[in-house]
Parts: sequence; structure tokens; C-alpha cells
Amino acid sequence: MTIKTEMVGQTFGPFVRDYEVKDSILFALGCGCAADGKTDLEYAYEKNQKILPMFGAMLIVDSEVTKTIDYGYNYAGSLHWGFDLRFHRPLTRASGRLSTKVLLKGLYDRGEGKGLLAQHVGDTYDEEGNLLFTNESWDCLIYDGGWGDRRRRGTRSTCLRVSRISRWWSGFLRIRRSSIAFLATGTRSTWTGSTRLRTGCHGPFFTR
Repeated sequence: MTIKTEMVGQTFGPFVRDYEVKDSILFALGCGCAADGKTDLEYAYEKNQKILPMFGAMLIVDSEVTKTIDYGYNYAGSLHWGFDLRFHRPLTRASGRLSTKVLLKGLYDRGEGKGLLAQHVGDTYDEEGNLLFTNESWDCLIYDGGWGDRRRRGTRSTCLRVSRISRWWSGFLRIRRSSIAFLATGTRSTWTGSTRLRTGCHGPFFTR
């Protein structure tokens, strides 16, 4: 397939997603919350329910997003590389409507037989138009390297960043979900600014 480099820099959406209490509970259960019947019950029980912060990451990998932002890659070789999820406001509503606009920020050719890295950045808003979080998502397309458009390789700083992302594959800093629970429960009196949650193939890690 021909890689459509002209799509780089375009913003797609908004992609609208309604969610209910059951959706966030099922997501939490799928992530292992309350597996022992004791731990992380606040994410899996309706009373005073909290929303697992990783719930926000799923909005950028929705099937509608994937179909819309088709830049000519071979889907059979698509592997998810990782998320960089920055929270601007706490996600506190157990149900509601979220709207996400996604920028195809970059396509990076790693060379013949090495695949392609794709960079998406999504901004998600609540029903009042408040920016809740920004999700930077990376995909590795293992069958799509060697198309040779060096114009899309990015600047030196971007290339160095891609090199660092490649090294994430070998290991990640693990943390307990409980240590990031404040992301979903912060109030105006305790919220101190944007906070970032990163994930990859081995689990989440956290920076500020």
C-alpha cells in the first residue's frame, strides 16, 4: 500500500463517545480491579464510584478513529506502541459524553524491514467544552517501513524522542493503580495542574 503522507498534520473528528456507569465498571474489571474481591473496589462498585484513569486512553483507539485515519498502512502488521496521557482536569463523572479530536502528528519511516511509527495526538473534551486530557498515542506498523519519504522523519529532537520510545519496549516503571487514583478524584482545592500517565506493553508509568 502507498503511505499517504499528505494526511500528516490533519485533525480528524470530533469523535463522540457516550459512556455509562456500566462501561467504566466493565473497563475497570477488565484491567484487573477487584479481582481479589478486596482491592480497587472503588472502581468496580457503583456506590461512590471512581473512574480508572486509563479509561481515557481508549477514546483514541476507537474503531471509528481507526477507520477514519487510514493513511494506507497494512492493518495486519499494526502493533500498539504506547500512550502518553496528560490530564488537564479530573475525570469525575460516572456517565456522560466525551468528544475527541485527533491530530495525525507524524509518520516516521524506520527503514526497510523495520516498520513505521505513527504518532496521533487526541484532545478530549466534556459536554461543556472543557479540555479533560490529551492522549499521545504511538503505533508501530511492522510491514510498512522503507517507503522513503524522509520529509516525514521529523527534526533531530523528534528523531531522538522516537529513539527513546523504542527503548521503552525493553522495560517500564511499574506503579500501583492506587498511587494514581487522585487523577480521577481531584477537587478544586487539591487539583494542582496537569498530570501525565504513560503506558506501554508492560504497564503504566507516571510523570509530572
